[in-house]
Amino acid sequence: MKFITILLFVTFLASCTAQNVEQETTTTNNTSEEITLTEMDDAMWDLDNMIIDESKVEVISYSYVNPAQEVNIDIAYKLDSENKISMIDVTSSNWDELEDFNTSVKEVVVGLTLEQASEMELISGASLTSEAFKEAIKTQL
Repeated sequence: MKFITILLFVTFLASCTAQNVEQETTTTNNTSEEITLTEMDDAMWDLDNMIIDESKVEVISYSYVNPAQEVNIDIAYKLDSENKISMIDVTSSNWDELEDFNTSVKEVVVGLTLEQASEMELISGASLTSEAFKEAIKTQL
């Protein structure tokens, strides 16, 4: 969750910086600083209002065994008004190899219902994790 918030904030600041370059060339230094501070205040207000309502985020904790060890995964997801996945994040407290799977699963399941997500195709190179993911999702049906 914090990663998503930080990523959104950095992206927003980057876009603000691009706009400031044009404005700074046509204004004096004092005015430029005032504009930058105002835009930063506006960006912080926007960021505060973009934070995901964590009360609507569901978390599934699930464990599975791969050849190296037992893996504990947490699947945090949020459904939209049509019961389709609008946000998903797969993490593990004891396995560092989920980053690529997390990125891929977002591309595959965002926009699907939980039932559709539980029937998704395997993610290449992550067959055990894919099966565990599908089984974990099925616990919510």
